[in-house]
Amino acid sequence: MSSSPAQSTKTPQVETQALPSLIRRRHWWWLLLLVWTALSGLSLNHQIDSIRRQGLALSQASARNVFNLVVLARQWNANHGGVYVPVTEKFQPNPYLKVPWRDLLTTQGQQLTLVNPAFMTRLIGELAEKSDNLKLHITSVNPLRPGNVADTREHEVLLAFEQGEKERAWLERTRDGATLFRYMGPLRVEQPCLTCHAPQGYKLGDIRGGISVSFNYDLAAENGRIRQMTLLHLLIFLLVAGLGW
Repeated sequence: MSSSPAQSTKTPQVETQALPSLIRRRHWWWLLLLVWTALSGLSLNHQIDSIRRQGLALSQASARNVFNLVVLARQWNANHGGVYVPVTEKFQPNPYLKVPWRDLLTTQGQQLTLVNPAFMTRLIGELAEKSDNLKLHITSVNPLRPGNVADTREHEVLLAFEQGEKERAWLERTRDGATLFRYMGPLRVEQPCLTCHAPQGYKLGDIRGGISVSFNYDLAAENGRIRQMTLLHLLIFLLVAGLGW
């Protein structure tokens, strides 16, 4: 039996006026939007800080490895009293090495010259700068060689080493606008070092100087990751804000 029009059921309608004004005017949405904005900003700031800290940590680990390898090579050299290499037109004796056995002549008439740890460090640095754009600088507050004079920042770090600091890393802008990552570790006086440096007043265990490791810091790649993270946060922010509305 079919129902008459008078018996049909009507769908109840919710009148807008019956809703609380706080919900009807959506004032609550602005409060939630403010909270969501703060949370998104804190998250983005944390992620950016994490990206930067990760980049610095990776660079510092790489620089520290280079420093440790150079120190090991210096120790090997020092344990053997230096190494002799042939004198050539391009490779001349170290004028700052003042020992009577610096130059030798083999029975075949070949001239050899002694390469001590400091000289070897400089030679390794020259080779690394040409092949890998990596700069090594052995330096001291009281260098024997003028070319080993510390720059302003290196001098500051050397003084900090004398106060017990173990290492230091920092970013530095060059004159051409590039960004350098710089790392510096200390060098202590060991027994073989006293052959040349005892007259300067150094004793075993003293801070003799340091080695700085410098290379280009890929700031563009880091900024690219930061832009990607910022865009991701913006998209998520807009999506959640839209759903909230």
